[in-house]
Formats: sequence, C-alpha cells, structure tokens
Amino acid sequence: MAYIHSHKKLPKSKVPTSASYLTVKKATEDPLFLAKLEFFAFVARQLKPFLEVFQTDAPMVPFLAKELQSTLTGLLSCFIKREELAKIKTPLQLTKLDPQEKQIHVPLKHLDIGFSTKQALQKASEKLQENPMKIVEFKKECVSLLAMTCKKIMERSPLMYPAVRHMRSLDPVMIVTETESTTAMFEKLLQVLLNAGWCLPQSVTKSFLSIKHSHSMSTQTTKQSSKNLFTAADLMNSSEDISVAKKSMQNCGTSCNVSSRCLMDKLQ
Repeated sequence: MAYIHSHKKLPKSKVPTSASYLTVKKATEDPLFLAKLEFFAFVARQLKPFLEVFQTDAPMVPFLAKELQSTLTGLLSCFIKREELAKIKTPLQLTKLDPQEKQIHVPLKHLDIGFSTKQALQKASEKLQENPMKIVEFKKECVSLLAMTCKKIMERSPLMYPAVRHMRSLDPVMIVTETESTTAMFEKLLQVLLNAGWCLPQSVTKSFLSIKHSHSMSTQTTKQSSKNLFTAADLMNSSEDISVAKKSMQNCGTSCNVSSRCLMDKLQ
C-alpha cells in the first residue's frame, strides 16, 4: 500500500500502467481492503498447523482423522451454532453436516472473524459511516467463504473413507484412553482390509487377537500406574517416608513406559 501511495505524487507519465498495478491500486482504494487481508490471514492460520504436521514422510495416517476433525471443527465454530457442533461426536457425523445451510449459522454479530480482522473493520467503519451496509455485506462474504472452504474440505476429505476413520484405532493415545471403542474400530478396519483383499482371513484373526492382547496389557499397566501414583500422593500428603513415596512414583513411571513399549511393539 505504501508503494501505491508513493506513486500518487508522481507525474502521470511515470505512473505504472500495467494490469497488475492497476488491479492492486483498485484494491487499495477499498476501505475494507485491510480487513479482507486480515480475514484471509485468519483462515490461513487455522489451516497452517494441519498442513505443517502432515507434510512429512512419517506414518501419520492414524492421526489423520482426529486432526482433520479438529481443524474442521475450528473453522466451523467461527460461524456454526454451538448446539449444532455439540451434536457431532464422530468424524462421520462431521462429513454429513452442510456448512452452507443458513439455519445453523450464528447471527452476524456473533461471527468469529479474528481479533485482527475486527480491529481493521473497526478502523474501516470510520470511513464507512455513510454506508454501514458494506460492513454487513463484508461479514456475509466472510460466512460464505468459511462455508465454501469447509464444504470443499469435506468433499475432498479422507474422512469420507471408512479405512481412514478406523485407522484411529492405531493411535497410541486412543489405545490407552479409549480401549473398548478402539478395539471396535480396529475390528472394522480389519474388515475393510479383508473386503478389499489386502489381507488374508488368518492374518486378520491374528492381528485382532494381538491388538486385544495389547489393550489388555495397556489397561492393566495403566491401572497399576494410577495405583502407584495415588500411593505416592498419599505418602507425600501424610509427610511420611519420602523415599517410599519416590519409589512409588518411579514404579508409576516404569509401568507407563512398559505399557508404551508393549503397544508400540504390537503396532510395529
């Protein structure tokens, strides 16, 4: 913008006449130009973490569904009513939501467009006192952009594929914290692979028994870890033998490490 403004003082013969310059010059004459740029940056910041995490050669498929659901939910929360988002519990339910349905949109006064955008919009409102409807139109365009972005992500999203959704069963965190649901998802994943002809029935049975054994060991070690942790806390609170408390804490850490190693060995 400083470059464009600097050319206003130049003679007409020295002012650039290229199409790109004229396009930028016309854009800078828009009072909402900075607000639009800030809003684009706001949306980009929402998507950047997902892109950075998955631009790698590491095996990240087990985390794909969860992270993509989190990214989409973050965008949807900017313009979708909270009660509608509260109904979504699984990635499959998320793919069935229509972000362009106006009935589930929040009122424009509750639209989340980011702090920087709000600040730029506030400055622009001083220049648009004679035409305040432009600010309303700008917010409607923001909703439209967010809805179209979410719709496009959903249409091309890997969440549409059952294999991707069920691969969450290989997420070590879910294996430890959601044992029952993870076992059910892993069984569905094996069924998908079997139907696609990617594995033999005997291999499916062996894999399922292996993951159930891992879950059983994980549950046992987690319970033991919790028991050791509470024992240590009780000893600390009662000001008894500190060395005994430290030993309990060490046992807790050892149990967690054993659990993690067992899970990773089975997954490999």
